Amino acid sequence: MDASRTDIVCFSDIFWDFVWQRHQSLLTRFPEGWNILFVEPTSLVVLLKEPRRLLARKHGNITVISSPALPLTDKVSILRPVNDIFIWCWLKAMFLKHNITRPVLLYYAPRFSSLIGRLGERLATYDCADDRMAFSREPHWMGPYVENLFKKSGIVFVTSESLRKKALGYRSDNVHLIGNGVDAGLFEKAWGDVPVPDDIKWLKKPIIGYFGVIDEWMDIDLIVRMASAYPEASIVLVGPALIGPEGLQKLKSLPNVYLPGQKPHDALPGYLKAFDVCIIPFRINELTKSVNPVKLYEYLAGGKNVVTITMAEVEKYDGTIYIARDHDDFIRKTADALRNKPDADRMKAVVSENTWDSKAKAMVEIIQRSIDTHG
Repeated sequence: MDASRTDIVCFSDIFWDFVWQRHQSLLTRFPEGWNILFVEPTSLVVLLKEPRRLLARKHGNITVISSPALPLTDKVSILRPVNDIFIWCWLKAMFLKHNITRPVLLYYAPRFSSLIGRLGERLATYDCADDRMAFSREPHWMGPYVENLFKKSGIVFVTSESLRKKALGYRSDNVHLIGNGVDAGLFEKAWGDVPVPDDIKWLKKPIIGYFGVIDEWMDIDLIVRMASAYPEASIVLVGPALIGPEGLQKLKSLPNVYLPGQKPHDALPGYLKAFDVCIIPFRINELTKSVNPVKLYEYLAGGKNVVTITMAEVEKYDGTIYIARDHDDFIRKTADALRNKPDADRMKAVVSENTWDSKAKAMVEIIQRSIDTHG
């Protein structure tokens, strides 16, 4: 197989222009000769509201398209198999339009898993970055779709040991742990003279900072306690707020908590430069116990002390970062992190072992080996 003519179809669970995550970080590092079709999750309703998504968008060798879906499929079970046929027909037309033949399927979105074996693919792969069914908003009917991905994919990638064990509950082989990584070149700019953004450069120091999606995994009660424990500090939470109105109102009511909103990925080093300490204030639950937090590596690349709630995937960095067992411990560890100088050498060692370049290379090698072996 000529690697220069590999077609990849990525079924995504996020929009390409949403917060830059594992999906975009890996795909933009796949070989330039690979022809990648990135299928965004959407619906006819979304397409009517945002008609720009009807148009294909090019990003180098990546073409972004938005998949339509019949309305009410979340609520009316009888519509789901009809929707599958509808999506199948649409995809076959897209394959013709974008010259896709015998593609490698790369799954993030379980709802497309019923199409495995029906698209003429040479290989189906599942990149499992989270415990999908631990999300409170994930509908119960999605469970069989997730199981289908674990069972029918030729290759399963996972980001944590917890997810590896979960995958091995469905299959006995071809499960590969490829953790999350960092664009070191981008976030190392925080060490240098990158300007601090105007919307936070006026804030009172010290700044305790976070960037990422503000969603159900964030411990709002911990943020409330932090704001009270550090009244002279500014707590900055950069990213889209997807939590419910009650949680959002709690955050907005705190006088020293600031929500600048979602920012372009390449603007984050400026915010990171302003942070005196970085935090990962997640809840401890089924969802977060399998998380390998991307922001940990980004914070470390910028040379910042990190305080995080305990998670299995961060324990190996104890001594380089500050790991808290509960709210009181988190508050104490934040004081330690503010007082102590970052251990730059240890941070750089962690970053060098966890670059997106190395993660993408490992994934590509596994995919290519399977293609070469099975055709």
